[in-house]
Amino acid sequence: MAGALDGVRVIDFGQYIAGPLTGMFLADQGADVVKVEPPGGPRWVTPANATWNRGKRSIVLDLKRAADLTTARRLVAGADVVIENFRPGVMSRLGIDPGQLVRDHSQLIYCALPGFASDDPRAGLPAWEGVVAAATDTYRAGPSEPRFTAIPIASTFAALNAGISIGAALFSRERDGRGQHIEVPLFDAMFSAIGANGLAVVGADTSGGRPNDFGGGVFQCSDGRWALISLAKPHFLQRFAIAAGLAGQIDVERLATDRDTRDALSALLPEVMRTRSADQWERLGAEADLPLIRVRSTAEWITEDHAVASSTVVPLVDPRLGPTWQPSSPIRLSRSDASVRQPSRALDADHDAILRESQAAQAAPAVPSIAARTAALEGVRVIDLS
Repeated sequence: MAGALDGVRVIDFGQYIAGPLTGMFLADQGADVVKVEPPGGPRWVTPANATWNRGKRSIVLDLKRAADLTTARRLVAGADVVIENFRPGVMSRLGIDPGQLVRDHSQLIYCALPGFASDDPRAGLPAWEGVVAAATDTYRAGPSEPRFTAIPIASTFAALNAGISIGAALFSRERDGRGQHIEVPLFDAMFSAIGANGLAVVGADTSGGRPNDFGGGVFQCSDGRWALISLAKPHFLQRFAIAAGLAGQIDVERLATDRDTRDALSALLPEVMRTRSADQWERLGAEADLPLIRVRSTAEWITEDHAVASSTVVPLVDPRLGPTWQPSSPIRLSRSDASVRQPSRALDADHDAILRESQAAQAAPAVPSIAARTAALEGVRVIDLS
């Protein structure tokens, strides 16, 4: 079965997370992704590179050397998509100007994932994941108690948004023959993760919190393990109170409408959750149709039946790390093969083959401007049942 992006050539200049992860999404769908690394290899040496660079071919180029810069330009000339996640202006200083590329190669799709947009006053700031998180209120746990999270939320959502944007641009190019210059700033992408929590209704009284803000959280159980329960809906509150045997202490009928009753239940939660083991709570949650589950470690999750049986994780032998478990493709298409095709390659393993291809590549002929560009997906009809 062919991949959805078979025949699409991608040049990936990305470093750290957002750029390489975008390239991984495309490689999983069958794109031929050429990973361009600087001398010495990835700027961030981490085992995660085995996942982010899987399915890609590898070449090392020093863009400060004239011969390597020429090779890079040839690679771009024969590509469908270019990915990079440097600060605005960095690629131009290295000799690969995005605007000029798109003008010279009218079918090229150029995707940049900077920390801050090129028109943002902070565009020149070294926008590491933590900087973007701090700028988007991600480290907030209370009015005066910021809390750090190591989860790369901004980079991950930027990669997802970039993959969607590249897919839309490829679709649009099939229609009008023209490429696009895409910019997906990590700062902007963070609001995809924030979602409804970032909604501010002008002039509305929000002092009472959001209508569905009923609580829940992570609680320690009788066996010392932890369980998570979400009480985001009124019927979850009522089901939990009944299943946990609290009907005699809490007026179940008032839980849906009375904040004081909800607060009383919230106050009881830490004590109540310590009356059963985490496994017992998980079984009770399943019986009562509640979002209640035992908190698992990474090792537990990977080795339990569901992750393997559902192919959520797949075994892969990496040339440097040996046997690994890696996340499979998060996108499953019924008539196209989305899969982990091969492990990451040794650094510069494909240099000679890629060099020969670049010398033989022919740039796509320029497409004359036709009608004014429409939105990338204009004309597509969608039925939203979500």
